[in-house]
Amino acid sequence: MDVMTFHLIVTGLRLTGPRRTDSNMGRVEVEIGSKQFSTVCVNNEKTAAVICRQLKLSTLSAVMVDGGLFGQDKKPLLQATFACKGTERSLDECGRSNTAKDCYSDDVGVYCNTHIHLLIVSHEERYPFIEGGNKVLMCVTPPKYQRVAEYSWEHTAGGRPNLEFLMFDNLTKEYNGRQVGCSTRYRQRNSNYAHNIWSDFDKLKVYYKPLITITWTNNTGEQQPLSSLSDLKPGHNVTLWCKADSNPPPASITWSGRVNSTTGELRILAADHVTHSGVYTCTVVTETVDDDDRLPLTSSYQVNLRVQG
Repeated sequence: MDVMTFHLIVTGLRLTGPRRTDSNMGRVEVEIGSKQFSTVCVNNEKTAAVICRQLKLSTLSAVMVDGGLFGQDKKPLLQATFACKGTERSLDECGRSNTAKDCYSDDVGVYCNTHIHLLIVSHEERYPFIEGGNKVLMCVTPPKYQRVAEYSWEHTAGGRPNLEFLMFDNLTKEYNGRQVGCSTRYRQRNSNYAHNIWSDFDKLKVYYKPLITITWTNNTGEQQPLSSLSDLKPGHNVTLWCKADSNPPPASITWSGRVNSTTGELRILAADHVTHSGVYTCTVVTETVDDDDRLPLTSSYQVNLRVQG
């Protein structure tokens, strides 16, 4: 392949993919001045190291992987091949040809790490997982290393190991934050020596709907469980508190009813049967993350407040 430099300025570079489990891995996409990202052709590990360096990620064990591991993509392929020596600070300093015929793959991904590591990716679904249903993680050996033994899962987070797969049945919020990690034995191609190789030991990420807790306080300010709230006497004050545990965290907590509130605190002052008796609804909406169309997650809780009269 003839490598030359022609006028092509990379204005943006990113790693993407809905099935990746960390920000130091993903499909390589570049932006060439038009706010339109394209997949790229990369033909060696030295170029992968430059990509990691430009993204301010570790270059010590930068490896190329199949971009399809991180999910399907329909972006066009940039008709150019980047070929770097490995010392460049960015792709703009690398040589390149005006064709993409010598690609390592037409859907290139990289993994930027300080050590030789396995990757863990979601097998089919977008990651982080949403609670409910069956989910699967997959342990992957970068293609420059030849696996010589089956995979083992040292940390399963409560899942069921099956070769390179780690399966979860009816995933719940309790799995969030548990540790996962896999290992195998490998040898570099054209080598007779086998070595152990591990993945990073990561925490499983599970998105779950807000779990709402309602408490109340009276004139004394002592917070009490909702179950202890009886009918209010006319003229009394009460404050209802709505709190929630969720992943992603709550972005908004609102009350609606005879009295409304844009916070988790709903104050009923000088309670009156006609004005205040009725159903009040606390609604919790989680934050959104990136371009994840599964978010936000929403939950509601209704309280029937009665004032004597």
